[in-house]
Amino acid sequence: MKSILLAAPIAAAALGLVGANVPTQSDVKPTNDAANPYQSIENYFKLPAGRTWGSTSAVEIDKDGKSIWVAERCGANSCLDRASGQMSNLPTVLKFDPSGKLVKSFAEGLLIFPHGIFVDREGNVWVTDGQDNAPLPARGRPPFQSNANSS
Repeated sequence: MKSILLAAPIAAAALGLVGANVPTQSDVKPTNDAANPYQSIENYFKLPAGRTWGSTSAVEIDKDGKSIWVAERCGANSCLDRASGQMSNLPTVLKFDPSGKLVKSFAEGLLIFPHGIFVDREGNVWVTDGQDNAPLPARGRPPFQSNANSS
């Protein structure tokens, strides 16, 4: 009986909200209307000839504090061609020096959907695959760890 008595006021309150004036997204004002101090620089990072950028959700500063690690999705939104079941042979983990020059790359055929990256104090690069549960070609063991100083 108590649960019925408690449910009635909650239901009445919920029904009352239906007619309430709830703000929409367009009513929301920015919390900061200051000028954006950042500038986009097209083509700052130099990829090898013929290679294009894919979706990129993983960017990390190297332990040197200057270089940038990027995990990108093989020029597309996935490194797996689902129609053929073939993995891309492009490296998904890329290291760029401060001038934007590609200085190291690895992880060819290991990741379908690189989604996270972390560089620890020892310089190990950790990468996660956002689609690891798919029953598809074997490609390593996420999360993938590599010592960035090894060849």
